[in-house]
Amino acid sequence: MLKKFLLSHMRTQMRLPRVSEAYGLVLLILLMALNPAQAEILDGTRGGNPNFFFLPPIVESPTTHPEYNLFQFDPNQSPVVAIYPPWGSPIVFTMAGGPDSETVRMDESEQQYVVNWHTSRFDLREFSKYRIKVIVGWRELGHADVVVVGSPKEFERVDTSQYIPLLNGRTLPIKFRIEEGAVKVKTRHGIVFTRGSPIDLPLVLDNGIRVGTVTAVYESYYGDRVHVTYRTDNGWSLVETHMHTTKTLGEMPVTSSGCPILENFEFKKVHEPGTTEYTYTKN
Repeated sequence: MLKKFLLSHMRTQMRLPRVSEAYGLVLLILLMALNPAQAEILDGTRGGNPNFFFLPPIVESPTTHPEYNLFQFDPNQSPVVAIYPPWGSPIVFTMAGGPDSETVRMDESEQQYVVNWHTSRFDLREFSKYRIKVIVGWRELGHADVVVVGSPKEFERVDTSQYIPLLNGRTLPIKFRIEEGAVKVKTRHGIVFTRGSPIDLPLVLDNGIRVGTVTAVYESYYGDRVHVTYRTDNGWSLVETHMHTTKTLGEMPVTSSGCPILENFEFKKVHEPGTTEYTYTKN
């Protein structure tokens, strides 16, 4: 009974960014924000994408790592930086916009992308974990877990092998490097494929309980079209879903703090009791 109650009041989100670089279509799906269970930093130096690297001050310089290639910086991407709190909606920065007009910027002279997270502008909870994700298209390139603390003494106690310590009220420059090959997209029969797509994501509650899947398929047989299917399992059912598409993430209907404005979304459906699957189609 408790699980059914939680699902019926579900109104948080997960964002699914660009489906196809070729057509520049952005898909926004209202789901529960997934908060990771284990703390970690994942990039090319730590067993992740070999062509993506976090940079100082988040981590030590990766320039001596075997995977690092000085001559393969890719300045042509449009990354999204999403910061997931322990609960609620993520803070989202794009190259087009973000909270308080802060944006992701490409610095070709330093061969890096950067966005400043001004923590004083947000109501952060100390001793809590925040996950920073870097996304290009729909694909996550890497992530890093930050723990917010309230004093320099607490800062020194943080296990830096798992977390990035962050003193509440300070500004954290989130710097990262994308190299050629970090994002690979190829098409077949009009459907976008990137390492196992169509895109298939877990549908989860904000406490991490998986309740189903969301599948997105892009096709261009008779014009551009996107199909997004919500599907629940294990006795769960859909109560209400929302979906929105834009040409860029900066055009999403969100508040100044990055929260979605549901009444401005293109698609909304209140489902019949017992509904376990529903598909939206965007032409």
